[in-house]
Amino acid sequence: MKTFFILVPLLAVAGCMTPGTPAPDWGQDPVAIGHRLIAQAPPRDRMLWRYRVAAVAMKNGRYAEARALLDTALRALERSHTFHAQARDARGLFTGENAKVFLGEPYERTMAYYYRGVLYWMDGELDNARACFRAGQYYDGDATDRHHRGDWALLDYLDALTTAKLRGDAAPILARARVHARLSRPRDLAPTHNVLFFAQFGFGPLKRAGGQAGGRLLYTDGFADARAALIRVNGRGVRVPLFDEVSWQAQTRGRRQVAGVLAQKASFKKSACRTSDVSLVGSGVLAQVPQTRQAAVGVLAVGTGAKMIAGATKARADTRTWDNLPQYLGFASLRLPSGRHRATVDFVGATGRVLPELRRQVDLNVKPTGDTVVFVADQK
Repeated sequence: MKTFFILVPLLAVAGCMTPGTPAPDWGQDPVAIGHRLIAQAPPRDRMLWRYRVAAVAMKNGRYAEARALLDTALRALERSHTFHAQARDARGLFTGENAKVFLGEPYERTMAYYYRGVLYWMDGELDNARACFRAGQYYDGDATDRHHRGDWALLDYLDALTTAKLRGDAAPILARARVHARLSRPRDLAPTHNVLFFAQFGFGPLKRAGGQAGGRLLYTDGFADARAALIRVNGRGVRVPLFDEVSWQAQTRGRRQVAGVLAQKASFKKSACRTSDVSLVGSGVLAQVPQTRQAAVGVLAVGTGAKMIAGATKARADTRTWDNLPQYLGFASLRLPSGRHRATVDFVGATGRVLPELRRQVDLNVKPTGDTVVFVADQK
């Protein structure tokens, strides 16, 4: 009977551990490596990898590749109704939420549209840029708390600025941006400014599973050493303030639609575990007496079956994360004469100290007409 008594505690803890996911080695050419990771990823994860590699391409000035990756991802997002079968399957007891095609939480979808809007502005397509900023706000529009619906201050501000440049009425949109602003008060619009600086700071939130059986989706805070940027060009300077905090946007969504399904799975898993534990302990007691050993076998079978069912029940929240988003977004603009200029970008810490190790030199080629768009990140 020694084997029996060894088996019982092993069954009691079976199915409780989950493997970690190692971070990729981006190497010397991160965009090329990213394309290989996309090709190697299972179909359900390819959109996630396109998001990640697009962010890498943005940081490294590989804008054509970022455009292509985001266009592919956003086309899939816009036809996401085609993934309903996988989403339905993920509601089953024995299929994890991470089995469905990754579309991203609302803040991740919003960031994809934000980046695409910046790229449209680079190409001089202000109407498409504005459409992207509005689409980003749309995906933030169903937060549980109505005060957090569509509350990205920078997206409203950029909507207002593109509207002003397109000669529309931007006043109510700017007013909305100021209502949503938490980190700084948005400046008055300057539609005649022709050099636009889009800045991002730090590293954004990561997801983790919490609560009963890991069924709640929680977030670890992102972080950033820099809290503003200073742009100097031709003896002039402009401060780039913070507009939005990505971790805040992730954490203020409220209850997810799938949360009820995961809670039901977690409750079922807990009940099955309790049944198994009671049966396994009971079978151990019955096995001590020769007259009840045959009954112990039956009780053991019940406990083993319940434990297997509990182990097979997938109640954990989907923690796949677009893990190279920034913590903060900033924006500023100025007017420069056409021609070539060199700008110095200094990032400033929370205490107001310039962080010299993050300094960037940016060469500008200001066009005679239209806007020159500059994207800078404090981290490569």
